[in-house]
Amino acid sequence: MVVGRQRDLVDDLAAAADGGADGPWRDYLASPPRERQSRLWRAHQYSIGRGASAAQDLLVREVPTERAFIEIALGVVESAAAAELDTSRGSLGRRTAQLYPQSHPCCEADLERLLTELSR
Repeated sequence: MVVGRQRDLVDDLAAAADGGADGPWRDYLASPPRERQSRLWRAHQYSIGRGASAAQDLLVREVPTERAFIEIALGVVESAAAAELDTSRGSLGRRTAQLYPQSHPCCEADLERLLTELSR
């Protein structure tokens, strides 16, 4: 069951998070429908922040193009979160598929394509 797997994931995330059982992922799972998108973004950004903080030593070892991609991606995600964009349909999913690098680390061609698309 999807809900069961979702609850397992939330349990794992909550156990690893500072907030424990009352953390933002548990809040998301318990949210009423009208608050789910907002709480999803809150939990997502919480995880992104914790991950970025924990990965600082790794990020400085990335090649410059990958670091540039990461900075751009985090900025785009922050904008989407601030606007509480609907992640279940529409242009957000299409844009992610269109702009996401085809390689890791991000290569010059992918970075140029991303910068070109974002400047339109």
